[in-house]
Amino acid sequence: MKTVLAAMTAAIALTSSVVVATAPNASAGAAGTWCGSGRANLAILGASSETGYGTTGYPANVNTYYPTQFGWTKHLSDLLHAAWGTTTENYSHNGALVSDYLPGGRWSTTTGAVANLATTKPTLVIVDLGGNEYWSQVDPAVFESNLRTMIADIRAVRPDVDLMLYLHEEISWPAKGNEFWAQATPKYPWSQYAARIFAVASSVPTGMVDMRQFIYPSKTNPAGLWYSDGIHLDDAGQSVVNAAWWGWLASSC
Repeated sequence: MKTVLAAMTAAIALTSSVVVATAPNASAGAAGTWCGSGRANLAILGASSETGYGTTGYPANVNTYYPTQFGWTKHLSDLLHAAWGTTTENYSHNGALVSDYLPGGRWSTTTGAVANLATTKPTLVIVDLGGNEYWSQVDPAVFESNLRTMIADIRAVRPDVDLMLYLHEEISWPAKGNEFWAQATPKYPWSQYAARIFAVASSVPTGMVDMRQFIYPSKTNPAGLWYSDGIHLDDAGQSVVNAAWWGWLASSC
């Protein structure tokens, strides 16, 4: 635990504030559904960053959300529930692309997520996608188009929902390429995907938390926040993410 706390302190010292494109209630009027509902319920649509993958206790045969002790989504949902009775639904899937949340996606967990929001009626939706588009080098323009479609689909079933985008911490590209692309440097660097996320957050509008302000790229890894694969965050790294989100959500109303 001391290691986790020390790593959190080192990482949070990187910045004094979270970069936010717009307030989370920008789309929903003065009160916003999140604050107006007393922080009633939350939906998370993401990838392996949100399933608990890379943290202690995550099962080898699982590809969806699993409540590990240090998984940031589990920790955050526990804090929100203890403070306001918040209910959290997590639709995340390891390896997910934005297109997996659109019709024709690979898993029922993800393709049914947006439609299910009409039933669960979340007052805040957090979306963290783009890392797998970078890793598989999906054209950033295609990524942005899909992200805009996904947000439009969410707003179609939940017109007034507050929505926050998670701009992912920078994943390093392996020197010899990855399993998809055997090249030393990517054609599309992470900065291009980050710029697309920022453009969407600024124009839709939605809120946005830029996690690059809290966590160094995995290639530098000075605080030991990254899992051994250099792609996912470990226990300490996910605790930093939880601290960033909790600090924002707890003080946003």
